[in-house]
Order: sequence, then structure tokens, then C-alpha cells
Amino acid sequence: MIIGHQKKVDFLKKSAEKNRVSHGYLFYGQEKIGKKKIAIELAKTLQCLEKNKPCGLCKNCRDIDNNNHPDLVIIGKEEKSGDGENSSGQISISKIRNLRKTLSLSPYLGNYKIAIIDDAHCLNIHSANALLKTLEEPKGKAVIILVSSHPNLLPKTIRSRLQQIKFSLVPKNILAKQLEGTAFKEEQKDEILKIIQGRPGVLVEILSDSRKKDGYKLFMKNFLGLAGGDLNARFEYIKKVSENKDDSLKFLEGLAVFFRDLFLIKAGVKNLIVNSFIEKELTDLSERYSRDNIEKIIKLISRLGDIIANSNINQRICLEVLMLEI
Repeated sequence: MIIGHQKKVDFLKKSAEKNRVSHGYLFYGQEKIGKKKIAIELAKTLQCLEKNKPCGLCKNCRDIDNNNHPDLVIIGKEEKSGDGENSSGQISISKIRNLRKTLSLSPYLGNYKIAIIDDAHCLNIHSANALLKTLEEPKGKAVIILVSSHPNLLPKTIRSRLQQIKFSLVPKNILAKQLEGTAFKEEQKDEILKIIQGRPGVLVEILSDSRKKDGYKLFMKNFLGLAGGDLNARFEYIKKVSENKDDSLKFLEGLAVFFRDLFLIKAGVKNLIVNSFIEKELTDLSERYSRDNIEKIIKLISRLGDIIANSNINQRICLEVLMLEI
């Protein structure tokens, strides 16, 4: 089920109907807003055997839903291991080489050979160069869809060869409809809508497992400990989250929300804070900061996020500098 993004879905469907499909796409936007889901929906549209595409019922559609279609390959970053190329959760060159071989073949059951590269910003320099060769020499019925929450981490040479489609946060009223008829109480629904912040993927996770909501709360409560803890504890936490760029950026995104809540409390608009479940703790903590100080920290978080996203700077040092300021 796709939640929101109707204009994007309609555009891609019409492109498929008119045979105006690009050889390469970049679907980008915040994490968990439905980019990969719509990439798979496009794959179903291109491979569907029925007139009304995607039907969701034909063999090709069902095989894609079951991740069992021979003409669709989905790859992503490796799980972090102890050392070597995959130690930082990268997309290895071996995956791209295998992908190139697959795309060079003719479609077996479908109309196209399709590749979806999830977390494409995790391509390392070698795998990015290997992918670039494929994009520079597009062949026949092959479509490559890159999905990324940090498109600026991709080389410009790759981005320039892709049709870029930006996905934005989904309006609150659309997400609220998905909570209708659920067992959640009204106050719980309000809390969930604040937590998901326009990201339908987070909503789907919470609906399938309500413990996900508790996981988010724990993530935010960690920031209370950081702001109130000693420097050694902060640095120990940073040592863990700075192991790769993806985790560092997720940390900064969460911290930005946390300090935005502190700023709203200082501004006297508590009703707008995201983390209302720790409103008392946030209110108490806000007494330690002036509005100017919070603004300075928020700007620093943003600046460090840009630096980490667009360079190979030492992430641990950047985050340790931030810990000195909070």
C-alpha cells in the first residue's frame, strides 16, 4: 500500500504508458517516506501483464511482491562486518559488477530488466565508478532506480545521468486517515502523528509493531542523557554512532528535532513540540539554555550535517565538537 505521493505515482504510470521511461532514476527525499515502495510499484507497472497496470494479481506482479521476479534485482548496503570493504555498511563493487552482468541480459519474463539500488548514497568510490559505466552506456530495456535519503553523497557524474524525482513529507491529514479504525486512542494517534513527522514508512512500522513507537521514544530519551550527562558518556555514545556516515546523519537529524523542541518550549509554544511524551523533562532541560544558545546549536547541527554529508571529514571529531557545545 502506497500512502501519499499520488502525483509522483501518476507521473510514473503515465511515463510507462507512453513508453517514456528513463534508463535511470534517482528517487530522493527523507528516510521512510515511501521512495523504495514507489520504485517497486514502478517495477510492477513496467512488468505487469494486464492492461490496467499494475494489476497486482498477474504472475509478474505477484513475483515482484514476493521478491521472486528474475528481471528485478534489488540491492543495498552490506551489513556491517568487522573490517574490509563492508565494514562501514557500503554497497560493494562486487554487487555492482553482478548487477551489470544481470542488466546486460535480455528480459526473461518481463518487459524490462530492472535494478533498484536502495541507500544508493552508500556506494563507495569503486562501486560508484562501476555503476557510472553502466549509466554512460545504457542498453535496451534496462531501468536503474537509485533510492537515497542523502543524494548529495552521490557523485555529480552519477546524478547528472539520472532523472531526479524528489519525494516530500506526506501531509498529516493523509496519514491521519490511516489511523482511523485502529485500536489507538485519540491521544495515542496524536502522539504517533508527531513521531512519524510526515513519514508513512514509520507509520507502517508502528501499525505492524507498536513497539517501534517505544523504540523511537528510547532514541529521543538518549538525547536527554547526552545533554545532561558528563563528557565521557557523550564521547562514548559518539564513538558508536560515528562508525559510518549514515548513522552519523541519522543521529544529527534526531538531535535537530530534539533541540527544535527545546526552542519551541523557550518560545512558549509547547503544543508544537514533537516529543510531547517527555515534555516535562524537555521543559526542565530548557532552563539550562538561552534561546540564542539553542539557535546556535541548531545551526551547528545543520552545518555539521552538511559537512559530513558532502565530504570525507572525520565524523567522530565533528560529533565530538558538537558534544562540547551541548
